[in-house]
Amino acid sequence: MATTATDRLTVRGVRLGVQTYSFHELRQGGLPAVEQITAAMKRLHLNICELFSPDIEPFQMPRFSWVEWTPDPGSTTAAALEKVYSDEVHSPEFQKQREDLRAWRISTADTYFHDVAGPFRAAGIEIYCFNFSFSPDMNDEEIEAGFRQAKALGAKYITSSSTLTTAKRVLPFAEKHNQAIGWHGHSDIKDPDQLSTPDSFAKVMVMSKLYKISI
Repeated sequence: MATTATDRLTVRGVRLGVQTYSFHELRQGGLPAVEQITAAMKRLHLNICELFSPDIEPFQMPRFSWVEWTPDPGSTTAAALEKVYSDEVHSPEFQKQREDLRAWRISTADTYFHDVAGPFRAAGIEIYCFNFSFSPDMNDEEIEAGFRQAKALGAKYITSSSTLTTAKRVLPFAEKHNQAIGWHGHSDIKDPDQLSTPDSFAKVMVMSKLYKISI
């Protein structure tokens, strides 16, 4: 019997999708990136995604999100990637872009995110989750913008890489919007503020029924 695209969306009862960070060699976010992502998902016969927020923001993607990383000898290692990240986030250029991004998030109208969601809908792709990572340096307006964006995109959940301290700060916003958040873990078990151990996950889960875990 011939296999259709729809048949390949589910394997043994599990619906398959993609975190759009998987297309991490994109150099520029924004509407052109959305076109590339939806086209790639159609080729892969995938119709559900977790949308990575930098993919839709009209800024150059952070270099640590697209630098090549392979297991071959002489290639970029985890330690080298960490140095790339550290060097970039402490550069004046990155700090300037960070301020521009904050201003863009706060000021951009919902219509932009409706325009982002349009190509996904046209391709039959559901934006199931919106990956908007709440960082410690965000002000209240920027946190609020993340919830507003998720609603405009039609996402059911927000997923976020963050810390326990920031999760506490975000809680009033989650309750205001009645928005569930899936918190993503990290490997830094030495920092008690990181979501990296069973104990830290237990702490974030008891904060609210709206708080989930993103694996």
